[in-house]
Amino acid sequence: MVEALKEIVNSQVWGLYEPYVVSLIIGALVGAEREFKKQREKVPSFGGIRTFILISLLGTLSGNLSEFFGLPSLYLAFVGLFILISVAQYLEKAPGLTSEISALITFLLGALSYKKEYQLAAFLAVALVSTLSFKKQLHALIKHITLQDLYAFLK
Repeated sequence: MVEALKEIVNSQVWGLYEPYVVSLIIGALVGAEREFKKQREKVPSFGGIRTFILISLLGTLSGNLSEFFGLPSLYLAFVGLFILISVAQYLEKAPGLTSEISALITFLLGALSYKKEYQLAAFLAVALVSTLSFKKQLHALIKHITLQDLYAFLK
């Protein structure tokens, strides 16, 4: 089994699929966090694990297609996604934009995966999931910081 996996990873075919596998994993991580949020809060919100996987893969595919059709194809896909998200936000009438902005970032992480910027994409994915996961802790931290604390930090 291990030898078969090594053979796959070392093959030329893997080079074609690798950005999509990384993108799929990134989308799944972000989507899983959003799915857990939905289940915890029992409030309908934009996207879940499948949606974020698809958004990340759309970013990767758009990056791939931009090599054939030029960079505007990547921009068009991003704008199209933005319009879809805007319509979903309008129809849901849900407060906040965290999931929607996360979706746009996930698209861009998929595009980074296509460019084989795996370290940057992974770092930003971890930062995104951490920011989403630690909502209560971040809000609690801000409640305990005074304006003087903020100025001292900036100095």
